[in-house]
Amino acid sequence: MQRRRGLRRRSAVDRDQGRARRRHIAVDAIRAGTIHVVINTTQGTKAIRDSYAIRRGALLANVPYFTTMSAALAAVSSLEAWALGGGVLLVALYVAIGGHPAQWFHPPVTSEQVAALVVFPLGEEFGWRGFAQPRMARRHGPVKGSLLVGLAWGLWHLMYSITPQAGGFDPLEFGLIMVELPLYSLLIAWVFERADRSMAVAIAFHAGAHLDHIERAPRTDLRLHLLHLTVLAAFAGAAAWSLSRRAARTSVVEAA
Repeated sequence: MQRRRGLRRRSAVDRDQGRARRRHIAVDAIRAGTIHVVINTTQGTKAIRDSYAIRRGALLANVPYFTTMSAALAAVSSLEAWALGGGVLLVALYVAIGGHPAQWFHPPVTSEQVAALVVFPLGEEFGWRGFAQPRMARRHGPVKGSLLVGLAWGLWHLMYSITPQAGGFDPLEFGLIMVELPLYSLLIAWVFERADRSMAVAIAFHAGAHLDHIERAPRTDLRLHLLHLTVLAAFAGAAAWSLSRRAARTSVVEAA
């Protein structure tokens, strides 16, 4: 009987030590920057107590922390809504400064645009984000690497600079593409890295941009296009700051 009690005590100690080891592994991974989202559902007093170090590590590393699956799913839904609704919010801001847009929403209407909604995100993202982004980020850093990917992405769209309105090559369209796509590349790189380089997130973000394509607005809405570039540049700047901060934090952890 005494031996049985001793075995039970030893088993309980082993379980506690195992939980402590797993907790330290998780905290170290958060500090190293290899974990970007934490979903930690807990049951029981011990589990809640054990999760304290993980929660504290996530908060100190600025890593999103969720304690329920419903909260995590809500965050994903918010990201999708942001990608889809960004154009509508931009038009609302345009109206607020006195603009008169031809329409509020710019969804795909032609068969070519509907095909682009599916084909372009699937066909491009595995190349730009799946292949090029990690290599360029490793060689040039996350911000410069993302901008270089965006420049290559813009040149890839060179054919869209040949428009019927211009009767050939349209330098204004080419200039817009070469400014917009590097900025978009920073935004996609930010969500891509935050999601642990998830291709699903990159594809969803790209598809969201095609669902409400502000570039389909008439050229006569010049203020709308300038506002679009201004807002895009502001968000891209925030994304660049976040990518740089994350890279610096990772470098400090690796050096230690």
